[in-house]
Amino acid sequence: MNAHYRLKILTGLTLLLLIPGCAGGRTAYNRGLLAEVTRNYEGAMAAYRTALETAPGNIEYRLKYEQARFAAAFDHFERGRRALDSGNLDTAKVEFTRTLEIDITHELARQELAKVNATLQARAQQIPEPVIDFEQLRAANRVDPAFQGQLEPTVNGPIDIRMNQDSRVAFETLAELAGLNVIFDPDFRGATIPIELNNVNIYEALDILSLQTRTFWMPINKTTILVSPDNQTKRRDYEQHILKTIYLTNSVSATEITEAITALRTLLNMRFIAQSTTMNAIIVRDTADRIAIAEKIIEDIDKSKPEVVVEATVLEVDRNTLRDLGILPPAGTNFTFTAPGGAAPAAGQAANSSIGLRDLDAINSGDFTVNIPPTVASFLASSSNTRLVQNPRVRATDGKLAQIRIGSRVPVPSGSFQPAFVGATGTPVVQFQYVDIGVNLDITPKVLLNREVSMTVLVQVQALAGDRNAGGVSLPVFTNRSIQHEIRLTEGETNILGGIITDTEAISITGIPGLKDIPILRHLFSQERKTRDETEIIIMLTPHIVRMPNISAANLRGLNIGTEVNTRLRTVQPEAAGESAPAAQAAPAAPAQATPAAPPTATLTFSPAPAVLGPAPTVMNLGIEGSNVFGVDLTLAFDPASLGISEITDGGFLSRDGQVVAVVQRIDSDNGTIAVSIERPPGAPPISGAGNLLTLAVRAGARKGESVLRVTEVRVRDAQRVSQPGGTTEVRVSVP
Repeated sequence: MNAHYRLKILTGLTLLLLIPGCAGGRTAYNRGLLAEVTRNYEGAMAAYRTALETAPGNIEYRLKYEQARFAAAFDHFERGRRALDSGNLDTAKVEFTRTLEIDITHELARQELAKVNATLQARAQQIPEPVIDFEQLRAANRVDPAFQGQLEPTVNGPIDIRMNQDSRVAFETLAELAGLNVIFDPDFRGATIPIELNNVNIYEALDILSLQTRTFWMPINKTTILVSPDNQTKRRDYEQHILKTIYLTNSVSATEITEAITALRTLLNMRFIAQSTTMNAIIVRDTADRIAIAEKIIEDIDKSKPEVVVEATVLEVDRNTLRDLGILPPAGTNFTFTAPGGAAPAAGQAANSSIGLRDLDAINSGDFTVNIPPTVASFLASSSNTRLVQNPRVRATDGKLAQIRIGSRVPVPSGSFQPAFVGATGTPVVQFQYVDIGVNLDITPKVLLNREVSMTVLVQVQALAGDRNAGGVSLPVFTNRSIQHEIRLTEGETNILGGIITDTEAISITGIPGLKDIPILRHLFSQERKTRDETEIIIMLTPHIVRMPNISAANLRGLNIGTEVNTRLRTVQPEAAGESAPAAQAAPAAPAQATPAAPPTATLTFSPAPAVLGPAPTVMNLGIEGSNVFGVDLTLAFDPASLGISEITDGGFLSRDGQVVAVVQRIDSDNGTIAVSIERPPGAPPISGAGNLLTLAVRAGARKGESVLRVTEVRVRDAQRVSQPGGTTEVRVSVP
């Protein structure tokens, strides 16, 4: 066996070995196609991978494998998102993990898996779960300009304040009662002012005091506040700025972001503001109040734009009729002379009509020929009815132009001349412009919040109507039927924009003059042709709203943002539910001195004792006998059904030297408790001796009989803020 035959045998064996592999690859490929039809993308991916392993160089196998791999990863990712939205975190974790196993480059699946793992870990450790929804995350990280979260006063409930002293002393007194430190700007100047406030918290008291003294206050840390004259220079020196990036979710174009920035600059006079078109965000730097107001404005205007589906119906009906009736007689005859002796003319040749004068006597009737055309009788009638219906639909965004073009584009030549040298003729240049023929629909909708749609509509129906010669150039002629106007419709309302009717009628009569005008016999001597073309176009539009902006009650609610000079977001901190009056409303005691002069002491008594209440409020005094007394905190308890206390004032003991004392009280009539704090101004010496600490206006309640008014807790303070417990007391009160 020679080498040639051995090569043939080897080649055949190789082909026999390859045939099963090729058949197996094609079989796996067909399984992948079937799995892909049934949306089993992961099964299709496995089948295509098997086919690709049998033929690694097959481009078709590789392309289908990559397509199936992408579809399988996307399918698992969508399942994970749906599970995450429904709160099934375990299923979401499995689906996101499988997505990454299929496509390791799927970064969004990696991010979602990290969020799910963080939430599951927080649940296992019983700690607050991280926010994974963007809207919730944005709401949780809004800037809070309220001072309530920046200070830790000891007095949080409503208090009553009565003072008539220097404003610096007033600020110091309020700060001490709340357990806060106060510092003043070097330019602060005090002035004597009267203050009488009822049922206010410490923040409201500081605000009102600042308003009276034309100052402003701000927290420095959790236990210290700063008081400064209120002017632009001081505010620029002391007010802290916040840098915040506000991300937009619906404003996507640079123009819309610019409009939002213009609104912030106009309304809030913001100077430090920039836009990031790439990240679709606005970066601002300003005070906490202005940042919070800016977030509210952006939240109000950054809404999803409305969308509307406009259903257009264009109906065109063409009706053409033709009637051809009558007998058309010959319009003339041909009289031909042939010279004698001449041959008859052949077809297409002129007859010989020349004859000499000497041969005139040879002319006879045989030399003349008469040709009479045939008479035509017409009895024809035809009609045609053509209907064209177009039903396009377009989905348009609020304020954006939407266009529909149904038909074809026809080139129309237009000429011009290129400039030439002086004395020479320019070279003509032919250009072509394309004209849309068919149904052209341009709609710009504006969706209103009352679910009505205002639309600027342009409807054109154009068609070819032949050609026309202009200067040796054949130009197309178009028919044009258009409607352009602005309409306002409710959702689902159908409106006929216009019915365009064209009616053309033409009558022509051909016949023998005179005889063709005889009313009855004219059809024997004439032919009448009557044509009528009628075209009607009806255009109807029906809008359907598919998306509306989510306008909430918070978007419609106004904000109290202070004055033009002092922009501030006014918020009220609600009192915690079930909060009871504290036993003492005064500030915590300062550390005692190493060697105090003498601890404060106090003994309290009521007068008169016992007391009988009449129809009018009865004045009762709470007496004190003590030494080194600078302030007293006490709690009163009583039966609210038997009696009530309408007013508590200074009894004169702590103000015997002319100093103005501060009285802070919190009356809880429903529970029958009163917390009272009375203190001398800072810097004043303590008082020793006996006298009336407080004066109470006690009124009778609905329940008759005896009741008890008690002092349940007493704390006495000296000038160094050292406090000591005092003796409690009570008095019997009769309600006749």
